[in-house]
Amino acid sequence: MGRRTVKAGNRLIHLLGDVIYDRGRPRPFLAAGLRTAALVYEKALRWRAWYDRHHRRLPVRLPCRVISVGNLTLGGTGKTPFCLYLAKLLHDAGCRVAIVSRGYRSTAERTGAVIEPDRPGALCAQRYGDEPVLMARQLAPRSIPILVGGDRVASGRQALMRFQPDVLLLDDGFQHRRLARDLDIVLLDGTKPIGNGYLLPRGPLREPTSALSRAHILIMTRCPPHMDGDPAAGPGRRLAAVLPALVGKPVFASRHRAVGREWVAVGSSSGPRSEPLNLTDLQGRPVLGFAGIARNEIFRQTLTELGADVRAWSAFRDHHRYRAADLAYLTHRGQRAGAVALVTTDKDRVRIPDGWIRQLPLMVVGVRIEFNDDAEAFERLVFDKLGLIDHREVSP
Repeated sequence: MGRRTVKAGNRLIHLLGDVIYDRGRPRPFLAAGLRTAALVYEKALRWRAWYDRHHRRLPVRLPCRVISVGNLTLGGTGKTPFCLYLAKLLHDAGCRVAIVSRGYRSTAERTGAVIEPDRPGALCAQRYGDEPVLMARQLAPRSIPILVGGDRVASGRQALMRFQPDVLLLDDGFQHRRLARDLDIVLLDGTKPIGNGYLLPRGPLREPTSALSRAHILIMTRCPPHMDGDPAAGPGRRLAAVLPALVGKPVFASRHRAVGREWVAVGSSSGPRSEPLNLTDLQGRPVLGFAGIARNEIFRQTLTELGADVRAWSAFRDHHRYRAADLAYLTHRGQRAGAVALVTTDKDRVRIPDGWIRQLPLMVVGVRIEFNDDAEAFERLVFDKLGLIDHREVSP
């Protein structure tokens, strides 16, 4: 992939993002075309619902607790960091946990696989997908198996046979309805919960807002500190006013906290050298930022808020498979702009081999989910709804 191809791809992504997220100048002709496509998509959703009702396609129930973490819109609400938070919570409370993930655009999405981090070359994003590999890296050394595959029922059954989990955690499972769940947790972006209100591809909605009636718990992400998530007040009240499906449901407020992950240096005779990144190292540093996630512009804003001097910026499509030419292009562009480092997300990092990091170091920034004031209430509700015991509260 040459530099012209990269630039053309970035331009297309930017144009579609302008329409889907209603940013920049209006693009009425493109918006009209996407709106027509959204009507076709809506009809397909209605046909699927009709087919399921009339053919009585009942979801498969497994003999363990099942929690789904999903969203109503395109990615960017924080599903992966929230799955990490929930997996650590349940594991540290004494539950046996297994995670089932689709592994989007990976080899294992078609064939099914289990990530075994101890095997050489196991943490390969092309084989397993970026989210499963990212989770495997950040959950170590906890013994939490991650199963990858498009058939979640098959993955769930394999998890039961091999690992006997108390809880099966579905990553991005809200739209996957073949597997019955005991708890459906849906994340909504607190800054724009339903985007522009349109279905794909005119807007970011994956389903109509009425689908929220299936959810058991709503998590509003990207909320300012101390914002109350209670449905009777604060953002919960505002949401319930426009989304009747939310009335009476527990709503919690959370925020995304940037965390330094890694600084990959160059110039060592033994290859790139990695060490932990302190976010203060970004302050005032001229960098080229790039990302291939669902909401690239949010990462760019994060870099600015962290004090980085963003001399240049490149956005790729979500789950973009980086090639050596991409890194060469980014390095060349960064050097021309006076950048002394490249900066990306931890989700992008798992798609970049160390050997491609040359001439400019790579700084990696991640995200973790933090509840505002009601973490304890949320955790208690999860254990109560699942009928589980939180062994952290049981004296030895």
